Amino acid sequence: MWTRTGLVTLDQQPDWSGDGRYDLDDPGDLQLFYQRVLNQASSADELCRWLNETILREIWSSPWLPSRLRALWLARFPELGAPPKTLAG
Repeated sequence: MWTRTGLVTLDQQPDWSGDGRYDLDDPGDLQLFYQRVLNQASSADELCRWLNETILREIWSSPWLPSRLRALWLARFPELGAPPKTLAG
C-alpha cells in the first residue's frame, strides 16, 4: 500500500504513456496517478498494489473517470460517495 510521499514508477501495464513516474508529493501527479491506475489496472491485484484506501477516499472526486467506472466503484464502495468527515470543533 502506497503512502503519499516520494516518487513512484508505474509498471508498463497500467501506464502505457512511456514515462510512468509520479511524484506523490505533487497533488497533480497524485491525482493523475490514481486516475491512471483506476482506469487502466487489469486486475484486483494491481489495484491493491498501487492504491491506498485513505488517499483514494481523500481524492475520490478529483480524478477523471468514465461515468460507468465511477458508478461501478460507488456501487461496490458506497462510502466513497459519502461527504468527507469533519472534525468536531
